[in-house]
Amino acid sequence: AIAFSPDGKRLAIGGFTQLEILDVATGESQWQSKRRGAFGHSSEVLWTDNNHLLIGKHTLVDLESGKPLWEYSGADKMEYLGGYVWCY
Repeated sequence: AIAFSPDGKRLAIGGFTQLEILDVATGESQWQSKRRGAFGHSSEVLWTDNNHLLIGKHTLVDLESGKPLWEYSGADKMEYLGGYVWCY
């Protein structure tokens, strides 16, 4: 999956085993995570703000600390609407 940050300065590229954040202006990697199966079978990524990503409908990651803040199971769909991320 590929998703731009809300400010358009970063690009998230993710899959089943890896997630990488790139600086759009320079192409340099700003953050990487390689965790086998950690992002679930879905490769969806959705920025909730400029420092947090919702990955695979179930894991919210803080990019400054590099750690998952929250994990959820049961969502079939996620959308960004009205300034909020909705999982249902």
